[in-house]
Amino acid sequence: MGDVTGDGQIDVVAVCSDGLVYVIYADGVNHKVDGKPTGPLAWVRCCKSSSTIPSQFVSSPVIDDLDNDGLVEVLVAGSQGIYIFQTEAPYSDSSALFPWPTFHHDNRRSGCVTPPPAPINASIQGIISYAGSPISGASIKIYKNDGSSVYTPNTTTERIAVLSVGSTLVNEAGKGAYCISQLEPNQTYKLVITASGYTTKTVSNIAVGTGLTRVDVSLD
Repeated sequence: MGDVTGDGQIDVVAVCSDGLVYVIYADGVNHKVDGKPTGPLAWVRCCKSSSTIPSQFVSSPVIDDLDNDGLVEVLVAGSQGIYIFQTEAPYSDSSALFPWPTFHHDNRRSGCVTPPPAPINASIQGIISYAGSPISGASIKIYKNDGSSVYTPNTTTERIAVLSVGSTLVNEAGKGAYCISQLEPNQTYKLVITASGYTTKTVSNIAVGTGLTRVDVSLD
């Protein structure tokens, strides 16, 4: 992006698979000269001869004064060569007129923004049982160890209780299991487990780091 037409406005330079370089006015279809609509294109340049297939571009355009003549040149690299287009637009180091003259902003690629790493989440998993037998349908509610609420990530919604699962397998694999995921790591939590016909049980001081923390609970 830069002023390659010399009108004091920022233009967009784009290359396409048709072998052409397009310069588009910043205001697009609304662009006017002397009050008359001009359409969005300032100019189009060809990167192929009539006897060849279109050049496949291998880089983003570069806007610069390549020969130090004080005028803007547009450089593009394609599969059939490097193309330099001279313009009559004056060149300057002004970031206001040339805010993004090359790939990732500048030769240092300072415009390359590395996305933040995914948040490290933790989880608590285990089995709810009584006298060695797993219990399905038990309610497991999580709190901070001081009794304050735990919220779903990036919201103000309090975490609801999860239920220990049942199983239709003959060997009851997975029965009584529960999982509370997407927890803030490096915290201390408390679980309150209730199940019909059993005494409510509280498990405190559950130190959770990163990854999985196993907490099996017996309602004996």
